[in-house]
Amino acid sequence: MPPFEGYATSHEKRPADTRKESRATKTFLIMRYLVIFENQPPFYTAFFDAENLFVIGMTVVDILSDKYTVDGVTWLDVKTDHL
Repeated sequence: MPPFEGYATSHEKRPADTRKESRATKTFLIMRYLVIFENQPPFYTAFFDAENLFVIGMTVVDILSDKYTVDGVTWLDVKTDHL
């Protein structure tokens, strides 16, 4: 997966930070979930709460744990292709 826009990868030089805040206070938002709807473009999101966000026909993939759900409750393993 390509790095998020604006974030330097480990082998790139990062620009000097002119702000005076501690690096410990900086947080990075990781887009953990891929949400797929029928007849709509898929999108990434950092947060997913099945109680408040899940609708019928949605597939949600947790890309960090390699699991997906089609009902908002049961998380199944994503199969790995061994080609």
